[in-house]
Amino acid sequence: MKTWQGTPVRFGDLNNVFFVDHSEDINLCFPELNFYRTKDGQLPDLSKEYVNIILESLNPIAKLPDVNLTLTAMSSDFVNVRWKFVDGYT
Repeated sequence: MKTWQGTPVRFGDLNNVFFVDHSEDINLCFPELNFYRTKDGQLPDLSKEYVNIILESLNPIAKLPDVNLTLTAMSSDFVNVRWKFVDGYT
């Protein structure tokens, strides 16, 4: 067994070992599978003081729920970012 860099794994260095079902579980080892994009494909208008965006998952296997993202410009150097899953899960 080797790391992604090709070096041997020392089992004494492992804290936990988890066995998963790759057809159902989300693989966080490849973050590019867990990116989100705007649902309508358009970039938000960031010139406004308040922007609401719906984001959808790019993960083709374990479809993550859509995210409702709200950006509010509180001042010239402070932006409030709020998000929640559209389906109500947090």
